[in-house]
Amino acid sequence: MEKYEYDAMYKYENNHWWYLVLDDLIKKYLDNKINDDKINTLHIFDAGCGTGRMIKLLSSYGEVHGIDFSEEAVNFSRKRGCKNVKKEDLNKWNPKNEKYDVITCLDVLYHSNIKDDLDVMKVFYRALKSDGILIMNVPAFDFLKRNHDLKVSTKKRYIKKILKNNLKKIGFKIEIQTYRLPLLFFVISFKKIIEFFLKSTDETSELKELPTFFNRLLFFVHRLENRIILSRVSIPFGSSVFVVCRK
Repeated sequence: MEKYEYDAMYKYENNHWWYLVLDDLIKKYLDNKINDDKINTLHIFDAGCGTGRMIKLLSSYGEVHGIDFSEEAVNFSRKRGCKNVKKEDLNKWNPKNEKYDVITCLDVLYHSNIKDDLDVMKVFYRALKSDGILIMNVPAFDFLKRNHDLKVSTKKRYIKKILKNNLKKIGFKIEIQTYRLPLLFFVISFKKIIEFFLKSTDETSELKELPTFFNRLLFFVHRLENRIILSRVSIPFGSSVFVVCRK
């Protein structure tokens, strides 16, 4: 991933609707699933922690550790105040068996540095305690690849059914499996057409500060979408695939 993408993430992700909506979805799921007597006692791992946003969010549920392949990402995480973060290659990660209650892997498996995403998911399964939770978000549909994917080193985008089948083969029980952000699906499709005809080579990040009203509106609309997802309704298309499964 280009360094300026990490700069933009650190600068905007705490207020940008895209991140806030994903945070809201994960937090509401955990609030509904984690018993009050387990709060502050969970062992949590964030695989590919980026600039540390999710580590900070999940710290109220227990002890959170994270790794990232990028030195820039790890430095930003530490700048954010995350102590249990280190630079490590997820392909070589070798945790103890049944160590974690929750593992999050958010927009990581698609990356060109991941040699075999199925092998990584098998390690997640091994590292989770019995009844442990894996939460993943990945970009959807290869035909949506565009300039932004080059900037963030995208190797692949995912199909919901294929991801579900791979997780079930490993042994996971699927709780939630759906596409997300169908409105963004249309926006990205339109942008891809524009890029094709204009031959755009913009080398700046797409992640930028939005007008406050527009940002709040998008957050409100997609929080409603989160309610649909948490009610176990599967959205038929979108720009991301979201999966929650248990060991």
